[in-house]
Amino acid sequence: MWLTFNYFVQAISDFLAHPSRADLARYLLTPNQLAVLTHIHQVFEVSHQAQQLVSSEKTPTLSLVLPAYELLIDSWRTLCQQYPELAPYISLGIAKVEEYI
Repeated sequence: MWLTFNYFVQAISDFLAHPSRADLARYLLTPNQLAVLTHIHQVFEVSHQAQQLVSSEKTPTLSLVLPAYELLIDSWRTLCQQYPELAPYISLGIAKVEEYI
């Protein structure tokens, strides 16, 4: 998924940077905007991987789901430390998963 994200971002950048589309160049992401988008993608990627693991089973059991959720929470806590500006939002996700458990 990460590779797809990078290809997608690069394809958009290449498309908008073409000289024939000079009028669209203002829509290119700034380096700061791209960094924020990348961080948000990393947060969503963790939950996506957990969801993929759980949904791979026709009838997921607690022995599969609980470790997946614990890994999700641990990964999100690590991301809270790496990206403190996203910590309030990640913490909301952690609270929802803990409430669900």
